[in-house]
Amino acid sequence: MDIKNITDGEAEALCQTLRERIIHSVARTGGHLASNLGAV
Repeated sequence: MDIKNITDGEAEALCQTLRERIIHSVARTGGHLASNLGAV
């Protein structure tokens, strides 16, 4: 899917999914997540 052509609602849903995956990954492995969440 071309990310340039998604709607605002789809972009919000994508960001939420990315945030959840980042949090899950960092919770499992440890480390910092602020910069990653900030980028999303």
